[in-house]
Amino acid sequence: MRRFRRILLNAATVLSLMLFVATVALWVRSYGRHVIIDLGGGAPDLATFQRTGKANRVVVVHRGVIMVARYSWRDPAAQRYYLVGPPFLGIRYSILALCTASLPAIRLAMWWRRWRRRRPEGCCRACGYDLRATPERCPECGAVPKGDLI
Repeated sequence: MRRFRRILLNAATVLSLMLFVATVALWVRSYGRHVIIDLGGGAPDLATFQRTGKANRVVVVHRGVIMVARYSWRDPAAQRYYLVGPPFLGIRYSILALCTASLPAIRLAMWWRRWRRRRPEGCCRACGYDLRATPERCPECGAVPKGDLI
């Protein structure tokens, strides 16, 4: 059971790392390009909107922010959406990047701490050479140990 949990945690870490890379790539891309993704069932023109009054949802990705907004109609000639009010959901890419990077960062910190503690006692901190015979100075790299030999 413990091995299965470790495999699941490793899979979640890899997935989170891939999502982080994708988020950062899209974040960088959002500064050079204005992207609009239609979530409704087609973009109505002005005549359809005036007849039905229906507003669709659209995702606008621009300058590091993903916004979900409602638009009233789309002008196909100008390639422009006319929004109804302010966006009702806005998520910054920086928040998404922090969320997706948290699990890999925690796992990396845990691995680093375990790796630093694995050094046997009496070894040089710089190169790992056994200092039990020469505790004053490392003959391999010349480093002087501070305090305890770890």
